[in-house]
Amino acid sequence: MLKDFNKRFLIVDGSHYLYRAYYGVPESARLPNGLKVNAVYGFMAFLRKAVKATDPTCITVVFDSETGVADKTVREKSYKANRDYTDTEIYKQLPLIKKLLGYLSIRWVEPASYEADDCIGSFACRARDAGMFSLIFSNDADFLQLIGSNISGIKIGGKSLEVIDAAAFKRKYGFASNLYLDYLSLKGDASDNIKGIPGIGPKTAQSLIMNYGSLNDIYSNLDYLQKRYRRLLESNRQIAESNMKFLRINTTIGSAEFDLENVGNISFMELNKPTNYLLAQVGIDTK
Repeated sequence: MLKDFNKRFLIVDGSHYLYRAYYGVPESARLPNGLKVNAVYGFMAFLRKAVKATDPTCITVVFDSETGVADKTVREKSYKANRDYTDTEIYKQLPLIKKLLGYLSIRWVEPASYEADDCIGSFACRARDAGMFSLIFSNDADFLQLIGSNISGIKIGGKSLEVIDAAAFKRKYGFASNLYLDYLSLKGDASDNIKGIPGIGPKTAQSLIMNYGSLNDIYSNLDYLQKRYRRLLESNRQIAESNMKFLRINTTIGSAEFDLENVGNISFMELNKPTNYLLAQVGIDTK
């Protein structure tokens, strides 16, 4: 299915897989000189799996900067407050990953003024509008709101990667992907510490969307709902509408960093070589 398109743009949620690699690969993964490289090994393994599954024409990896989420945390102080950033060891391996990406001619970006989610969304939509097929490599469900024509998601599944296109989304949720943001607005986003309407959990939110459609349509049909849900929705409408605005991924960032032509000539053959070999190529002593 994926190989029917002439140009496939793989967009990697770099920070997401940096964390998965760091906490998923044992800390005992070190070089003989004692250098800890568990995040490096894991990240490169994830990247190889994604490339093998999608056979992309070009790749961009997007990392969150320290300042990229500043605007959102000002607007909503609870945003991502449930995450532990005290273990700074993870960031000591990030420069090594960036060196390897540079060696492989894989572009990476770390915009100081934008959150990675918005950068990824803007890349995907700009590529779609240019006639390319975008694949967003992330296990972050927020990106499901972008699934549609020429944009699919790909994530680490059980034993293999899982591709999520519009049809797969509809089979799982029972409604179209363009309503996923409405669904999030009702139930909230626990992964980012954003609360939904009290008393409206995932199953109720799903049922409301399936039966009535968008958030606006639900509020236009309050008279048809059970009294309990009508009361919850009426008294908490501001929460739902605020979530709708806050959780929407910005897909319209215009910047030279999002130039689709500047994607480099990827060294796929080099990518498949052992990570220790690649580290040696960028000047890291692996013996």
